[in-house]
Amino acid sequence: MKDFLPKGYVKKRSIEEKIWAEHKKNGGKGELDAKEEYVTLARALKTYGVTFFLVKEKMKGKSKLESSLLGVTKDSVLRLDKKTKEILQTWPLTTVKRWKKSDNTLTLDFGDYATQNLKVQTTEGEPFIELLQGYIDIMLKKQRALDHNGIEGDDMATLEEDHVSPNKVPIMQYYGDTSHRQQSQMKSIAKPVVNHPGVRDAQLINRNSMQQPTLIQTSRMSTAALTQPQIALMSTLESGQTNITNCIDDLEAIMAELQGFGTDPESDKWKQVALDSNKLMVTSQITEMNAATSELVTLISSAHKEENPTAIGDSIQKITSNLPEMTKGVQLIAALSEGENDRVTLLSAAKNLCSAFSDILTANEPEKSDLYQNILDAASKVGEASKAMLCTVDEEPDHEGQDIQLGLAKTLKDKTADLIVKAKSVASNCKNQELQNMVLNSTTACDLVASQLVACIKVVTPTIDNPSCQSYLIETAKEFSQAVEGMVQVCKSATQDELLINDIS
Repeated sequence: MKDFLPKGYVKKRSIEEKIWAEHKKNGGKGELDAKEEYVTLARALKTYGVTFFLVKEKMKGKSKLESSLLGVTKDSVLRLDKKTKEILQTWPLTTVKRWKKSDNTLTLDFGDYATQNLKVQTTEGEPFIELLQGYIDIMLKKQRALDHNGIEGDDMATLEEDHVSPNKVPIMQYYGDTSHRQQSQMKSIAKPVVNHPGVRDAQLINRNSMQQPTLIQTSRMSTAALTQPQIALMSTLESGQTNITNCIDDLEAIMAELQGFGTDPESDKWKQVALDSNKLMVTSQITEMNAATSELVTLISSAHKEENPTAIGDSIQKITSNLPEMTKGVQLIAALSEGENDRVTLLSAAKNLCSAFSDILTANEPEKSDLYQNILDAASKVGEASKAMLCTVDEEPDHEGQDIQLGLAKTLKDKTADLIVKAKSVASNCKNQELQNMVLNSTTACDLVASQLVACIKVVTPTIDNPSCQSYLIETAKEFSQAVEGMVQVCKSATQDELLINDIS
């Protein structure tokens, strides 16, 4: 039996007799039919497609933590019995409001769907969150893709999705008539508001609610002195600025408002689902844009100098391609919000975020003076604006955790300034001009990377749970650590003064 069965089933009573009975029943089937039935049976299992994570949690009436399994599928989070794999509890992905992880704990908030948060002990929090985010991204993209007019009513149409993987947004493609393929259009999920049966005579109307839009001025420079990659970058920046201008126009001049919305339970339920899904979508897009901004911060170092124009263009496109969909999501959230103050605050925060992204595009123009500082200042503004924006979308932001990270950034900046003062004391006491220049150059490099790290912290703090944001922060922190170590070593070689060396160390 051990050659044919999983370990847990080898000693099951009467298992061998059952196998013989099934074999006799299926003995006349062809190989292809047998394989098809096997796959059908496998797919019918309740645990089909589940990725399991071993966790420990506090059980009612138990003093010690008990082992159990937490599972993730394309549409739900499951709690399962460790031995039998029996599903004990199910939470649809649409109910996941937020999550939080530390080195050995994971907390999931299911909002009104659960009476309390699910808190477990596990060392696999990061892969769990990456998988969860991947499935949620697919769910949101599929929801938008299904709104494509070409799919509606087409029984032959199919949706194909890439495999879930960390840091990768799935590509949704629409296959209608098999003679052609086309990229699915991403449309606002505001459309179902009009067609929803629970919404009686719902309409979208426009209302001027704010001042006239401010046009973003882009500086046009001569392309004569630019390389081919820089010219391509300028084109990307200009089209990006146009996108941002359009988004600000939509946010400032127009606000969608729902009229005649039903008050029946079905309408109220739909309204809450629409709010939750759009908030999740807007948060996901801000996270992607913050990760791209963090990438821009890392690209200003000398280590990436040769690949800058192309890599910068890629990051800019990540930002400007997410903004229009974020704008649509914000408009629908504003339309569904009940308080006038909440609407104005949300739209104002979204407009400020668009302006901050415009500044980062301007700062990345080729041959711009004070390139490094302009990019760092603009990135810091993106961090502040995205934090304010997420506070209007997230009902319970982690203010304490964010304040701790920003406090650490300030401490790092102050301590680095003290270290550079000590290093300059070494330079001023150094008689060898060459060594003196080496010390001063190392302080300049250290100061730049410290500014990069502080800017990166400000950008990623509001979306620090995202693996991409974490990796950019870690990369910049490592680069800073190397710059500090390099400066210390240069200072030690430039002086024999034990007091100065001790101060530096």
